[in-house]
Amino acid sequence: MSQSGRPPRSRPRVGDAAKVFAAFVKAFGDTFRAGAKLQQSVTAQLGTVPPGTSRLWARNARLILEEGIAILVDELQAHLRVLDVNAPLIPEKPESYLFNIHRGRMAMDGASMSNLMNRHAFPPGVPAPLSDVRVTLADGQLAMTAAFRPTRFLQMEITMRLSVAVSEDGRIALLPTEIRAQGLPVDKLMSLLGVELGRLMPVGGKMAFEHGRILINPVGMMPSPVATGKLVAAEITGDHLVMSYDDGQPAIAPPLAEPDADSYIAMLGHDLLVGKIMMKDVCLQMVPLEAEAHWIEFALPHYRAQLAAGESSLRYGDELLYRIPSVASLET
Repeated sequence: MSQSGRPPRSRPRVGDAAKVFAAFVKAFGDTFRAGAKLQQSVTAQLGTVPPGTSRLWARNARLILEEGIAILVDELQAHLRVLDVNAPLIPEKPESYLFNIHRGRMAMDGASMSNLMNRHAFPPGVPAPLSDVRVTLADGQLAMTAAFRPTRFLQMEITMRLSVAVSEDGRIALLPTEIRAQGLPVDKLMSLLGVELGRLMPVGGKMAFEHGRILINPVGMMPSPVATGKLVAAEITGDHLVMSYDDGQPAIAPPLAEPDADSYIAMLGHDLLVGKIMMKDVCLQMVPLEAEAHWIEFALPHYRAQLAAGESSLRYGDELLYRIPSVASLET
């Protein structure tokens, strides 16, 4: 021991100090070069984004549009366009922007489809004899059960089994393979009541009955924002309706602050307003906060709470990386 009672300090060897310094310089250089490369990519893309438009990408994402209505996204390339190019994109005002899908593969389960039908295809007050729609997906077919009111004083349960295809104009085509009401084949019952099958569809164009098929525009039925896209394939896989979109536009790689992320939502382009925070020429990537998460969950009704509970970091060229928690973790 020294006279002060402290153990003597051991001086680091010159060789060890040099190794530490060299590792630091390399790490700093790698970070600088990666940041510079990302900034170059961002700058190049921003120059090709039309005014008022933001490019959007997603991979392994669960998008919650409303409580009880969710879309599982394998891959997505789309864009958002504000109706007023002088205004920023405000996510909680979906009526102020449009959503266009260029390519992607996404899926919905029966519970989300049931809520979508009841709220946006057969909502209360819409002239249609069907209500309380329940959708299940199994064995490669879609089954739909609903309360059927052919007359003012008569109500019964109707059940349909339907196969799934894509129509020539890019809508989901549901071909009834079996329709029964109160145990009777519905065609006989309809004949007795003088009701045509087409009258089961709601008024307004979101669903139609043509040439023996029920035709649905799935993105057109979604809650705001108004969505468009070219549907090229649809099938029942397990307990999900899987839809593929492709309008033929070239694929564009997203500029990612964390390029190795397995799941993310990324955005580049128009100004973004979140609460009172304005992001100019936004370049944003969101990834799951939970390390074990296989999906990133983004809930439009709760996204500001997700951002508030998340972690953010600003990168070399003002690219923002956000780690957001799941909705379930917010509840706990």
